[in-house]
Formats: sequence, structure tokens, C-alpha cells
Amino acid sequence: MDVRYIFETLWRRRWLMLLPALLGALVAWYILQQQPKIYKSEATLATGVIDEVKSTLIDDYGFSRPYVQEYTVDNKFTSLVEEIKSPNNLSFLAYRLFLHDVATPKSQFGNINKVREKHNVSKAAELMQMRLDSLQPLDYNKEQDKVLGEMLKLAGFHPEQLKPYINAQRYKETDNVTVIAITPNPEMSQFVVNYAIKDFIRYYGSLKLQRVQKSIDFFRKQAEEKKIFLDAKVKELNDFKIRNNIVDIQEQRNLIMRQVSDLEVRRDESTKQRESSEAAVRSYQKYMKKGDNATAEQQAKNRAIDQMRSRRDSLLNRYVASGSKDAKIKTQLDEIRSQLEDKIRDAALNTGDTRTRATTEQELLMRKVEAEIDYEEAATASRLSNAEITRLETKLGALLSQEARVATLEQQVQVSSDEYSKIVDKMENARVSMGSAVNTLLFIEEGKYPFTPEPNKQWFIVLLTFIGVLLLGALLVLLSILLDQRLRNANEFKKFSNLPVLASLNPIKFKNIDLEKLYHSVSPNTQLEIFKQFIRKTRFHVENSNGRIILVMSLNEGEGKTFYIVNLAYSLCLSGKKTLIFDMNLKNNALTQMLMNEHQQQAIANTELIRKYKLSDIFVSSRISDCGTESHVDIVGCNGGLLSPVELFSGKDMKGFFAEIGGFYDYILMEAPAFNEYPDAAELFEYADKLLVVVSAQRSLNDNDRQNLAYLETQEDKMLGVVINQSETR
Repeated sequence: MDVRYIFETLWRRRWLMLLPALLGALVAWYILQQQPKIYKSEATLATGVIDEVKSTLIDDYGFSRPYVQEYTVDNKFTSLVEEIKSPNNLSFLAYRLFLHDVATPKSQFGNINKVREKHNVSKAAELMQMRLDSLQPLDYNKEQDKVLGEMLKLAGFHPEQLKPYINAQRYKETDNVTVIAITPNPEMSQFVVNYAIKDFIRYYGSLKLQRVQKSIDFFRKQAEEKKIFLDAKVKELNDFKIRNNIVDIQEQRNLIMRQVSDLEVRRDESTKQRESSEAAVRSYQKYMKKGDNATAEQQAKNRAIDQMRSRRDSLLNRYVASGSKDAKIKTQLDEIRSQLEDKIRDAALNTGDTRTRATTEQELLMRKVEAEIDYEEAATASRLSNAEITRLETKLGALLSQEARVATLEQQVQVSSDEYSKIVDKMENARVSMGSAVNTLLFIEEGKYPFTPEPNKQWFIVLLTFIGVLLLGALLVLLSILLDQRLRNANEFKKFSNLPVLASLNPIKFKNIDLEKLYHSVSPNTQLEIFKQFIRKTRFHVENSNGRIILVMSLNEGEGKTFYIVNLAYSLCLSGKKTLIFDMNLKNNALTQMLMNEHQQQAIANTELIRKYKLSDIFVSSRISDCGTESHVDIVGCNGGLLSPVELFSGKDMKGFFAEIGGFYDYILMEAPAFNEYPDAAELFEYADKLLVVVSAQRSLNDNDRQNLAYLETQEDKMLGVVINQSETR
């Protein structure tokens, strides 16, 4: 993008930007003049927020946490400011303003008379006073409050209507909040700012107590729920202990473990005794013979022995079950054991056949009997010990399971108890804080009566509006430049084609130009003078091209080649050249119509030549200008037609025609139809010495244009160059 072109375009279109900017500034000034004057009153409220936050933000080591503190302070101030501007606080201010207008109708802030037309103002004032005393804001869910809201809206005091009047902000980094009221009435500004703070201090204190009470109620409810849960857990623990006969789990477990240990010792001793007795019995049997079958008397003794053994086993079982500590059972067990030994010994002494046994054999028998008794007692004791150990281990396993359950229940009871204690502590703390709750807000500076209105900065706003509209206009102009696909100047054309540019003709907005006056005098119009110099520049290129027959063409209709040919011909005439304008634009003979209508047809030297080549039915000739004794400008005009040059010249020696007619002139400027639409120009290439293309800078190049320009680049031997018409570059 050409920066110079951008600035030139902005300068040319400056009025398109300046006029809307001036109009916008004028409208802004008019609107500002209609605005009512406003008055501002400020008041200061000390909050105590910083001290309050400092007291609650001390870590476990007694140090302050500044980052948390700063964040918390900012949040506190933000919340406080929003509460000052809240609909609830504005409801109290609305009550105040309504009551003021009812009490002092001569100095009303609103339109209370409008309310009187539809509602009972006195009754509404009583209700609002009661609401104000009890700090009850508007509740639009209630029908009564909807009516009050409608009345306040009619008077101009609805909270939504008051919101633009009041503002609040923290004053720098201090503990204070500045409250600002801006209204159209100076007395109202003072009234609004002062009562907004006074009522807010009361409302804030009430809110603080309500919040503490809500905390107490919340903690009380939680404490009740925790107590119920704790009682349930305690009952569950007690029921489990009663159901499972648990007194002291630890002592019971230790007792069982001691009993198991003692039984294991006795079992090991019994096992050793049993093994020893069993070995003794086998040893005695080696030395004894088996006796005859027992007699009836002997069988009776054996049965008595078996009964005594059964009784002994029963006592032994009871003794082991008692933990081997029951002395009474122990005495009975010793007596039955002594009786059993006597019984067995008696049976052994009277045992035998008809033969008399030796004393040694009797002694062996006695020893064997004693060994058998010991074996039986040891085996029975070992068996009973194992059974008791198994029973105690089973009981111990159950006891351990019960112990785990008891531990779980006790832990749940402890957790519930801790939670209950914490909630109770919080509830007590809340009660203490309620008793010591202090409203930290303090009204330290009341709002003053504003005697002068606030400056509305109207000239600044007007200037800002002017600059804003001007910049918007400039932006739109720049946008139009970016979206503009026209060639505009030679530099843009060179981006699409390598054809040489001879000159860039500036646009001129004058009709019916007198060429003789233009080229024989200095025009007061700068654009005409520039245009004239560019024509002379193209004349220089023509005169130095070594070509006499110049085919002037364009890609499309309306690109300005007709006007250009006339000016070039006249310029050549002024330089002493005899010039012929040959209109070969059979499809649009605008050149012929323009020049032949201005000048009467007259026979000239080439008229006879046209008849000679039998072209008089199509072409006519005439002189249109004399620039001196030798130089002049003639025209060979055409009547138009649908034939192309090849079809028109069929059977005619056109090269001979151009050679003969060229003898009368220094230059022949031939105009061809639009190259994109007709092949006429291409058919005339062979009769021309040089090709000159006129391209309008006020149009964009399409694909067909670029294709034909590429074709013209192949005619470099004949190509004279391109003239950019209506270029926007100076």
C-alpha cells in the first residue's frame, strides 16, 4: 500500500471526514446544553475494617499474614461498598425521601403530587415510617410492598431510580469509605448522602446481629444433631457389651491367655507321663505271662474298677475346666485315685489260676497295674487339656472380634464426642461474640450543601466527540482504500503487467474543453495544466518511437481513449506534424460523431484516395483543425457496422491504402474497439507500426484483462506503451 497515496486520499476526502465531525460536535454540544445541572455532596464513613481484619489474621506463631490480610481487606471493602448501594439500603433512602416530601411539600425532591392522585399518601407515609423504624426493606413478593414500590416509582424515589444518584468507594488505602450523592437538587444531594450513611449504619449493625444470631441458631441445630448421634453411638456400644457379657475386655483376654498357657504346660507334662507309663507297661508285659480267663468274682471287680475310672475321668474333666484351681474337686480326685489304686491292687493280688505265683511275678504285676493307672490318667488329662485349650482359643477369637467391634464403636463415640464438643464451643463463641458485637461503622464527616453545580466538561466532551467522529471517518476512508480494487495509479498497474507506462493522466472534471485555448495559454486550473503536460509527455514518446501509424486501443469501453486521441493529435499538430485521426472503431464510432458533428464535412487530399479503394460507403474524411501553414489535423471517420477489419478489407489492398494515405501525414492515430470484447484491434496489428494502450485507473483488472495484457506483452516489437488515464497520483 502506497503511504503517499493514502495521505493524498485522506486529504482529498477531508471534507467527508470534517463535516460529520463538526456535525457530531454540534449535536453533542446541543445535547449537553439540554442536560440539567447536577450537584455533588460527599460524606466520609469510618469502617474499622482494617483493625477488625488484623485481629482475626494472626497465625499460630503470633505473626500477621499480610498477603491474606490485604486480600481480605479488599474483599471486606468491596462487600461494604456494595451493601451501601444495595436495594435494601436504597429502600430506606426511598422511605426517607418520600417522608420528606410528605412533610415538606413546598421543598419537594420528587413528584409527590402525582402519587396523591392515585394513592393515600398519609397511610403510605405511616407504613414507611414503621418500615424505616424496624429496618424492613421492600419485599416485592408481598402485595403491600408492590403497592409501595409503585408509589415510590411515581414519586421518583424507587431504589432503581435512586441507584444512579449514589456511589461509594474506598478512600485511597485508608480505613474510610467516601459516599457520593449526585442529584439535580443541591439540597437533595446533601439529604441523600447523609441519610444514606445514617440508615446504613443502623442497618449494618442490625445485619451484624442477625448474622451472629443465625450462626448461633445454626450451631445449636448442629449441636442437637451431633448430640442425638452421640447418644445413639453410646447406646449401641453399651448394648453390644451387655449382649456379649463384656465387662473388661482386656482383663478377660489376659485371663484366657493365662489359662491357655497353664493348660499347655499341663498338657505337655501329661503327654510325657503318658509316654513314660506306656513304655513301662510294655516292659512289664515282656516278663509276664498271660493268665487264664477271669472268674466271675474277678469280672465283678473289673466292672467296679471301670466305674471308678469313669468317675475319676468326670472329676478330672471338671477339674481341668475349672482351670485346675478347684480344691474341692482336687480332694475328690485324689480320694478316687487312691481308691482306684487299692481296687486294682486287690484285684491283682487275688488274680491267678490254680498254680501259685511267685513273689516276683506278683511284684511285676503290681508295677504294671500302677503304670497302667498312670498312663490312663495322663492320657485323660492330655485329652481334656486339648479340649479345654481349643474351647478357650475359640472363646479368645470371639473375644478379639468383640474387642475390634468395641474399639470401632468406642472410636465412633470419641469422634462424635469431639465433634459435639467443637460445635458446642463454636456456639458458645458465637454467643460471646453476640454479647460483645460492636458496630464498627462511624459517621465522621457529614455531607455539605453544594452551592455550585458540577462542571459538565461540555467542551471536553464536544472536542472528544469531534475527534472521535473524525477518527471514525478516517477509519472508514482507510477501509474504503483497503477494499478499493481499482488500479488508481501506475504503480498498482505495474503489479499486474510488465508493459511500459508512458504517462499517467490525471482526472479532469471539465466538459467542452477548448483545445486551442488550453494549449495556447496557461490555464488557471492546475489540473488542466498537469493534464496538458502529460499529453506532451506521451507526444514525446510517440515522436521518438520510429512509428508513424499508431494503433490506440483500450481493454474496455469507456477508458478514455477517444478523448486522449483528440488531445494527442492536437498536441502533434502544435509540434508541426500533419496528423490523421483514423476511426476504426466500427462498433462504437463515438470519435466520428464527436468530431464530424463539430466540423462540416469537407473534401481533403485523402477523400479521393478513399473513393479509389472503394471505401467511401464506410469512411468519410474532413479537416478538423489547422495549427499553422503546414500542420493540421484531419479525420477519417466511419459510419459504423458489424464487420470486422478483416471482413471489411477483404479483397482490398489495405496495406497499399495505408501506404498511400501515409504519404499525406506525419502520423496516423488509429482508434480500435475494446480489445476484451472484439478481435478488431488484433486484426489491425499488421497495419500499425506501434501499439498504444489506454487503461483507466478507475477500474479493477479482471481475469480477462490480465489475460489480454499478457498477450500484449508478446507484441514487444510493436508495443509503444500504456497510458494510465484518470490516475489518482499527482
